[in-house]
Amino acid sequence: MSSSGAYIFSEIDKLRVRQLNNIEMTSGQSVFADREFSQTEILNQIEGVILRIVTSLSKDEAPALVVPNRSSWANVSFNDAIGLQMSSEHCVTTIRSDCPSSATKSAQILKILSVIYTLVQSNSYATKRDIFYSNTQLFSSQRSLDAIIDDISCMLKLPRRSLHVLATSKGLISGDLCYLEADGTRIDCRSTSAAVSVSSNISGITSILYTSDNSFLRWFLSDAHNVCFFVDTEVHLVLP
Repeated sequence: MSSSGAYIFSEIDKLRVRQLNNIEMTSGQSVFADREFSQTEILNQIEGVILRIVTSLSKDEAPALVVPNRSSWANVSFNDAIGLQMSSEHCVTTIRSDCPSSATKSAQILKILSVIYTLVQSNSYATKRDIFYSNTQLFSSQRSLDAIIDDISCMLKLPRRSLHVLATSKGLISGDLCYLEADGTRIDCRSTSAAVSVSSNISGITSILYTSDNSFLRWFLSDAHNVCFFVDTEVHLVLP
């Protein structure tokens, strides 16, 4: 069993190297996962969904939402450059508002679409946990909300971070580090009295500044099962 496990992980390492090489080769091409979508593009996608619903209502038809079927592996293909991705020709699930079995899910999707629209329009962010606790009467669990957000992401063909919905912060950091968050807030991790929460919006961090050439950072991390561990890292600042 140990030799089999070692073989699997060696193959994973080889795949990682190939992916890194492919990313370097295709760095000049547009890759969906790395593309930044404008506010107008995101709002237009949401407005398109609402427009189709209004059009159905104007024709006395029951509105229906068409969502890619995420539970089918037939909808997934593998690209050496970016890994797993949705197939261009994928199976879909139709969620009808007049069907008792899907009416609740239809209402949930429309509610979260309105939340996302407000977040994008105001250029603000919210975590999935924040959204859940603001809508506990509509969602039975955090998992059900997470599934709806993933469905919306696939339906709009937009990554979750472009929808301004973030995962909950999973740790704390302390050390010789300062940076700016997406909203312009300056974060100083040098405080000796308390650590700082790791930003949920990692892609929005800018102006990272180490206060010395050899900085020490301390991370206190936790995973989904509340397993915590401590990391003490020496960071060597490399100047151009």
